[in-house]
Amino acid sequence: MERAGSDLRSEYLRDGVTVARAVLDSAAVRTLREEIEKFVAAPHYLWKDQTRSADKNGRFLVGAFMWRWSKVIRNIALESAIPHLASDVLGGERVRLFYDQLFFKRAGTITPTQWHQDLPFWPFTGEQIPSIWIAVTRVDRNGSAVVYKRASHLLGPMLRPVDAFETCSTKVEATPVERSSMDTDDLDLVSFELEPGDVVLHHPLVIHGAGANKSQSDRIGLSIRYLGPDVTWSARQGAMFVPGATGHLRDGDAVALEEVFPLVRST
Repeated sequence: MERAGSDLRSEYLRDGVTVARAVLDSAAVRTLREEIEKFVAAPHYLWKDQTRSADKNGRFLVGAFMWRWSKVIRNIALESAIPHLASDVLGGERVRLFYDQLFFKRAGTITPTQWHQDLPFWPFTGEQIPSIWIAVTRVDRNGSAVVYKRASHLLGPMLRPVDAFETCSTKVEATPVERSSMDTDDLDLVSFELEPGDVVLHHPLVIHGAGANKSQSDRIGLSIRYLGPDVTWSARQGAMFVPGATGHLRDGDAVALEEVFPLVRST
């Protein structure tokens, strides 16, 4: 794996996003892809098909919490180098697993991922929630690479997405880049060409989105989210349902349910 943890942390804090190369080796990626393809063939009830109705030939699936059923994904989330990266960008803090989220965008899918921040969707207060987006396939801008608005995590209040999950909160502002194209040379927008096993780490408040998959290959990414010690429960309107936690925690509670948010022992 390239790059020291201190370099990743400084870039993460400054830009809200950073990249690490060759974090998972080819054997681990191959095993992960085989596992993911099993889920794609038989999606779980926690999965959502986000393909737009006009996207007749496309397929955009989003799945979550696979670590609870898959030993392969659980081992990556808890036992690999991935959680160490989460700890690194938080300055060495111990972390808990939040959840995994799969993004499968079939070749030729025109459905975009709208500009958004992650935190408004989650039932938490606190900013120590790094996401680690693992490239399971090769990814570039033509193939629906995620695009980030550099340093947008420093803008201040939480923002809402353009046209999805409007119930998340009517009190948060619209994203200031909502009309910006993702196919642009704007220097404030950054994306990464990724090989399988590379990862992108991003802040929960950085604005990001992705365009159509114009390539001839499926785009597969697995994002694993972690919780640092500043995070507490906050059941805001429209926040995602977390099995085993929603309805069991009260606002202000520490996220210390070991069976739901397991502590990564090796960080």
